[in-house]
Amino acid sequence: MINHPLTPWALAAALGLSVVPAAAQGSGAEVPAASIPTPDDALRQWRDANDLVGRFKRGHVDWLRWEEAQRNGQGNSQGNGQGNGRTPAKPSAGPGAPALPAGQSMELLRSEQAVQRAFLQRPDLMAEASSSAAEQMAANQRLASAAHEVSRVWLQAVSAQAQAERAQVQLEVVQTGYELAQRMVAVGNWPRMRGIEQQLQLAQAQRQAIDAAQAKASALEQLARSVVWAGELGAMRLPAALPEVPTPPGAADLPALLAQALSAHPAWQAQRADWQREQDRANPRALQALEARRAAAWQAAWASAKGQLAPARAPRMSPPPDHRTEAAAKARAEQAQWQVQMTSQVRSTLAQAHAAQARLAHWRQVLPTQQAWFDEMQLRHNGMFISTWDLLQARLQVLQAEMSLHDAWRDAWAAHLDLQAVLSGVDVPLSATPAAKGRQGGTPSGGAAPH
Repeated sequence: MINHPLTPWALAAALGLSVVPAAAQGSGAEVPAASIPTPDDALRQWRDANDLVGRFKRGHVDWLRWEEAQRNGQGNSQGNGQGNGRTPAKPSAGPGAPALPAGQSMELLRSEQAVQRAFLQRPDLMAEASSSAAEQMAANQRLASAAHEVSRVWLQAVSAQAQAERAQVQLEVVQTGYELAQRMVAVGNWPRMRGIEQQLQLAQAQRQAIDAAQAKASALEQLARSVVWAGELGAMRLPAALPEVPTPPGAADLPALLAQALSAHPAWQAQRADWQREQDRANPRALQALEARRAAAWQAAWASAKGQLAPARAPRMSPPPDHRTEAAAKARAEQAQWQVQMTSQVRSTLAQAHAAQARLAHWRQVLPTQQAWFDEMQLRHNGMFISTWDLLQARLQVLQAEMSLHDAWRDAWAAHLDLQAVLSGVDVPLSATPAAKGRQGGTPSGGAAPH
């Protein structure tokens, strides 16, 4: 923050403006007395400079962009109150993306369309007309698993594309601060150390933009492989934002959800009949006695463990004389383990869906607050109570909140897809969502967005 008042001469120097006629600059000749600005001339030039800068919504920030456009021969473009004051660039498919042939329209690839395109190239997902009920159920599971995988890949591609765009905007903000800092150092208003600090922040923002662009390219390539897209990546347009996430079921719906998941799982349906058949063939009293003997053997083994992690020796039992009783006991144990695992998977994916929704709601509340903070900083900057770098830092914090909101949105969709896959009989690995770990790295200045 600038702690001393700026005179018209000092501010003009900081902006790269001249208060000496151009004909006298760099000529080496003595400036005629008539060319030296009088106090009235200096005040008029000061007002003219402020009038010109006042045409731009963000003041000196947009002035730098306007001046750059003048040097590049882009005419007298002025800030229009939106963006950074430069002439808006035509939207492109991304860095290095080839141009489309004239007249060729782009395809907007939504999630359901991505799945449909992928299925067209997957004849192995179809069931035979003469398939049995078990074979049809297994084909249904393969279909749900493939849809889950393609939807996840599409989700990552849309997310990476949006984050790459935000990383580029973040780079432009830091670039603006760096350009202003270079001018402050050049005219002697800042020490060289502060200029180096801004340069390091620019380097970090550049690295983040490079990483985001690479993540976008990798995600698009994976999506192209999943949907068997033979065209150019630039022709595969994706939505700019994700749709609204469906509200997950409540905890009271857990029994119904578990029944749905079990009924759709082919392995459960196939083995449940075998388990029941083995138990029906055994003598109920013999089965109960066998299980009681095993429980007593385990109790004796734990009594001898004396607080150890496990008994030193495994308990020993002679096999029952009837193999049907042994098969029935084994079937009952496997069925209990299966049911507990399925219950845990449904419960865990449902809990992750609710946690992801809570994080999404949190960032939806944070972003407007962060934007309000930036608006207040804008007012203070207009009143010259804070420096331009404080305002740029507030803008970076808004961008970080937008990135965190998008991450939470992506994770909420991923949790929804996982839950739907489990309910369709697909085994989904249980893992913590990325949003639970939070964003790493913070803003390019090393600070975290306050909220």
